[in-house]
Amino acid sequence: MNWITAKEKLEVKSGFRFVGNFFLGILFAGMVLSGLIGLLGREPSRFGTLGSLVLLCCGIAALYFTGHRWKRWIAGFFAFWGVFNGAIMLFSGHQLNNPNVPISRMEAGLAMSFWAAVLILTCDFAGQKTKTDTIDRVLLVIATVSILATGVRKSSELYLLAVSLVALGLLRLRIAKVPSKRSDAKRTSEV
Repeated sequence: MNWITAKEKLEVKSGFRFVGNFFLGILFAGMVLSGLIGLLGREPSRFGTLGSLVLLCCGIAALYFTGHRWKRWIAGFFAFWGVFNGAIMLFSGHQLNNPNVPISRMEAGLAMSFWAAVLILTCDFAGQKTKTDTIDRVLLVIATVSILATGVRKSSELYLLAVSLVALGLLRLRIAKVPSKRSDAKRTSEV
């Protein structure tokens, strides 16, 4: 007797794949963030300089080699929650992680604007299964590492945010120039 249909098996497999990819993404981003904190932070980390460098390199390598998978998630993983949190800070006037510290409306508005720009630049990546070449992966990793580094280096936060927007903008331009299979099929059917 078969209690589970083929469709249900496929759904379960898809769910496990989604959760596994999500946790791997958190692990890889955590490795990069731990390495950045150890190398750029004010105090030495528990891993030491060499351990932080190894964590950073391993995290960047993992992000690079799995870029074709997580590029479809970047809008929801970073940008959607960034806009949501920016709106909460804008309306409450306080930092999310420390409600006793007030934040200016201008600063909260800038944070929300940045995340809205990231959301606009990355929303087309969702569901896209095009081949990701080396330049696309490098731009994705640069954008992700600069976003993660903003929490470590407050003095150069604006530069890092600008780097991430430029990298995502270049990636958006590169992907916009690649014709999709659907538009090619329309052109061939019209001829």
